[in-house]
Amino acid sequence: MTGRRRADTDRSQQLVRDQLDAQAVLAPRFARGAFGERQIATALMALTRPDGAGRQRWFLMIDRAWPGTRSANVDMILIGPPGVFIVDAKEWTSQPQIHAGVLCAGLDNRQAEIAKVKAMIRPAQHALARRLQIVADIVHPVLAFAGHSVHRNHQGVMLLGVKELRPTLAGELPSRLSTADVTAVHEVLAQVYPAYEPCNLPADRVAVQAAAQVAGGLFEPQDILDAEVAAATARPMERWMTFLHASQLAIVRRTYTGPARISGPAGTGKTVVGLWRAVEAAKNTTGPVLLTSLVRMVPRVQARLLHQMRPDLAHRIDCVHVHGWAARFLAERGIEVAYDAAAAENEFSHAWLAMRGSPLAALDPRPVYWRQEIDVVIKGRGIAERGQYRASARPGRQLRLTEGQRDLVWDLYERYQQRLVHRGIADAADLLMRALAEARREPPQPGYGAVIVDEVQDLSLTALRLVSAVAPPGANGLLLIGDCRQKIYPGGYRLSDAGLSITGGRSEVLTVNYRNAPAILDAALDVIAEQRLEDIDGTMVTGRPADLAVTHGAGRVVRVSEETESQLENQAVAAVRELAAGGGYGEVAVLCYRGAQARRYAALLRREGIPVVELDAYTGDPTDRVKVGTWHKAKGLEFAHVLLPGPSSAITDAAKGYQSDDESATLARHALHVAMSRARLTLWLGETSRAPAKPGALA
Repeated sequence: MTGRRRADTDRSQQLVRDQLDAQAVLAPRFARGAFGERQIATALMALTRPDGAGRQRWFLMIDRAWPGTRSANVDMILIGPPGVFIVDAKEWTSQPQIHAGVLCAGLDNRQAEIAKVKAMIRPAQHALARRLQIVADIVHPVLAFAGHSVHRNHQGVMLLGVKELRPTLAGELPSRLSTADVTAVHEVLAQVYPAYEPCNLPADRVAVQAAAQVAGGLFEPQDILDAEVAAATARPMERWMTFLHASQLAIVRRTYTGPARISGPAGTGKTVVGLWRAVEAAKNTTGPVLLTSLVRMVPRVQARLLHQMRPDLAHRIDCVHVHGWAARFLAERGIEVAYDAAAAENEFSHAWLAMRGSPLAALDPRPVYWRQEIDVVIKGRGIAERGQYRASARPGRQLRLTEGQRDLVWDLYERYQQRLVHRGIADAADLLMRALAEARREPPQPGYGAVIVDEVQDLSLTALRLVSAVAPPGANGLLLIGDCRQKIYPGGYRLSDAGLSITGGRSEVLTVNYRNAPAILDAALDVIAEQRLEDIDGTMVTGRPADLAVTHGAGRVVRVSEETESQLENQAVAAVRELAAGGGYGEVAVLCYRGAQARRYAALLRREGIPVVELDAYTGDPTDRVKVGTWHKAKGLEFAHVLLPGPSSAITDAAKGYQSDDESATLARHALHVAMSRARLTLWLGETSRAPAKPGALA
């Protein structure tokens, strides 16, 4: 890790310490004052760290639903080599004692707690016997006591104080389950005892220093830090993607007096903050909440994550990509728009045929560049007249156009638009323009309680105007989330173009990376390190931020070079199997620059007997299948291990000798940066000898 990126040690340590407090969000029962549960969970979390070989030998599930009951929950379920421990956490004022065969707290009879915890284990016993043929005595009921020292067995129930938990469960009991058995049991019990999270975000925060004091010096501070980090990162990636750091709680609950913005580099938790703010808005407003983005898949996955986080509120949060929202909105108004992307592309090809001998082709013979000019500048900025286009700014478009060249572009636009009208069809930009006109005429009813936009840097100006038009006025109405370093689509805008001004206390910049190992973060930032970028507020930022801190150090970048594509594919298959051995196929993703390459790798893995889910079909549900898709479709997602076969193709494809190459290269580097920064623990970069093993900034 370079000096540029090394955070102040004390600051980084304090940020990691705060993660214990974030369990108030992950296990919301803690937020209601059950501080003893926090102590007990911390003790058990320390067991969940991977062993020296990177294997997960212990799993801890917190706050799970009790099957067969309407609202009761199981505090904790610990699974490890000695067996399964169903833990009921207790914070009694009086010392637990046994009098005349009865469990008591002081003079109070608490024998009913014995029957209760015994009942809790029965669903586990039945499920394991039925599904895995595991005997019932592998499951142990445990009453765990915060603030007391106790170590005994009473009527088949283990009574343990918080100090005795780890030594007893991990040291005194014989191993009965293999690592594979532990994983299988965890998968079964995660279904039998589903997540139970029906509570609010915490109203108060409890400092980690206080936790250590109340615990009476039970653990060294580093034990607490390690336990918390291990517990957070050991969860399946879909659960990790909802992890809110304690330092971000204030942002989640903050009241903004007008439109607000959250920015920051990849991995700093912007999307997680947005998810939790959506939950807060659903709690505190009467109208629905709109959570939207440009790409189709991000809202789909976010909808599933919200259901895991708050099943009682998820139905009030409308997760839909901006084009899907526009189409639905127009349909609800009875406005027919025949959106047909394939047909529109065909009509543009015909329009370009009449122009391909023009000076535009000398600037760039690729029709895609001129199609983008129409989509993101003319239609994307809502330009209606030739003279307006002549004078218009073209943010994000690095190829300069003279007035005469702009006239030629306008001629192309008119030819294209005439063909669309003749066919009676619309393209994606038309869809947004018509939705904007209708929303301005009459906003949606009932109105939204809040509108949250993720990956806002990828929107066109028309799309930004649309979401602004449907957002409620006043406090907390509109939140924009994004990072100009991750802009992967052409075009651009400034907030002022949409009449938005976000300054002072309504703009947050996140500067701590919780996702990537330092080596991975360094490699991802190297790709864009030399760039200076204009942000949507008009300020200039560097590709490598100077004040970015990291919170953990485990991880690696693997570089592979082979002579042929076939050899590289064999290496990729071997790497997938190796990485999956530690945590399952569901922790691995193969991301490709082109869709054809992604389809080829998906077919390759299937032929090798490796389960695959393509990102087009991925819903955000935990699955033990390798995720395969393009860099663009991985936007907004993250994985423990990421393989990028042929990453230099993005850079080399941009170097065609055209005047627009600089712009193409910028977008390609951004896309590569996005793909690389999806990885948390392992980033695998594979090249063939037909391309340099370390292209440009990948070196």
